[in-house]
Amino acid sequence: MPLEYFYTLPCVEEERILWQIEPRSRRHIESLHQIIQPVNYPVNDPLEAAIAQYLFVQLRQYPEDELILNHWMAFLLRRCEIVARRILPLLGDHHDIGFDDLFMMASVAAIDPARFFKNFDESHVQLGFWYPTFIRFTDIKLKHLLLPELRRSSGNNMFGQTNLGLVARSSRKRVREALEHSGYGNAQIDRYLLAWQCFQEYKDSVNRRFNQFNARDFQNIATRYNELNESENSVSGSEIQTWLDNIGEAIRRLSDPPRISFWTGFSSDSHEETNLVENIPFETSYDEEMAEKVSAFMQAIANLLNDLKEKQQILFLNYGLELNQKKIAEERGINQSTVSRHIDGSFDRIWSGVWKWFQRELESKDNPPKEELAGIKAGVYQHYSDKLDRYVQNSIRSVNEESWKLLKLFYLVKQPLSEIGNMFQRTEEEVRDRLNAIKQKLCSKTVDQIQAEFNLELQPEGAAINAIRAIVETRLERILQHLD
Repeated sequence: MPLEYFYTLPCVEEERILWQIEPRSRRHIESLHQIIQPVNYPVNDPLEAAIAQYLFVQLRQYPEDELILNHWMAFLLRRCEIVARRILPLLGDHHDIGFDDLFMMASVAAIDPARFFKNFDESHVQLGFWYPTFIRFTDIKLKHLLLPELRRSSGNNMFGQTNLGLVARSSRKRVREALEHSGYGNAQIDRYLLAWQCFQEYKDSVNRRFNQFNARDFQNIATRYNELNESENSVSGSEIQTWLDNIGEAIRRLSDPPRISFWTGFSSDSHEETNLVENIPFETSYDEEMAEKVSAFMQAIANLLNDLKEKQQILFLNYGLELNQKKIAEERGINQSTVSRHIDGSFDRIWSGVWKWFQRELESKDNPPKEELAGIKAGVYQHYSDKLDRYVQNSIRSVNEESWKLLKLFYLVKQPLSEIGNMFQRTEEEVRDRLNAIKQKLCSKTVDQIQAEFNLELQPEGAAINAIRAIVETRLERILQHLD
């Protein structure tokens, strides 16, 4: 994220956002630019990371300072844009919700930055990866806050949040807990648990998504239920469908927080918050020796990942494209338990390699503490993030001169589509179509690079391709600035 993300505020149009400079905030960032030294760990912009950490300390110490709040409101609004663009491709057929709707829903979080960041626990940030961890915390929290609002606006038929989707993802223990919470008696719970078991068996046995199940599928589940049911009372497919719907409603009642406001879930489980940085002075020294060690550590992580060869595929999907284990299993056509074993096994090997690196490079005889695992994971995230940046850069460099000019006019100059059309003697609709075609080409070339490097064959409309589309969209402007 460039430093301008801390001093620009949005003007929202239907398809994009125009960012306008807030003069006082920019002057403050420029003054900090002169006095703060870069951080000593590998990030895209070490100075930006240092200024962000300084501003965070200031927010903790002076949570009502207008200037500091303006910086963090600007930052959060930028992250809202990025998260909204990532989520938009996942909405599927919900065309009544556009990018501007998503952005406005998420932007409510920027109203109170101090409250939003209240639970960011710096004690979990290891090995100096403060800024990447902080950004990831921000994005995950925005996603979790946005989902209830989307469901309130569009109903539950999205993001796997249908009743059947909740049933499919829940364990037997979770189903029982939900049914007990909803007041069902033991006999009915036993019937519902058997129906859940038959649904899970059938779901795993057919090569089709459960959201495409029809009356015949539910009748097949009912047939299996009747085979296992010890009583003489048989049930129909429609009854099974109703039971599964009831189970989903029970899980929802157990799982959902009260939908009172966008801020539900912000507060900590603990009534006493410890301000970890209140009395810690901000250090601006740049330690060259430490920077070299951190750089060497990142290279060690890269080497260990490369040694995993094809086992690296699942780690990339998990840490590079940020797919959860269920989506990875669907993408690769394997069981979710296999995905979990691959990830655990890969990190065991990485942990062992890091231990050896610590002994050799840092002359340490002790095994690094387990708390450092968070730092290792941050290193893996950073490694794959850098790779994705390079893929997108390579894709941009491959476009022709006219496409390059169109991208710059739209993303950097912020030229309206109508004015771009006049320059190229095209209609506004033609310019929009051309931009979409360019982005599709960039996405396709990025996918080609990923598939070649990781020996992957991604599903044409799977979760991985959708994630790559979102990554290209969210990183395009920043990467264009560096290439310009």
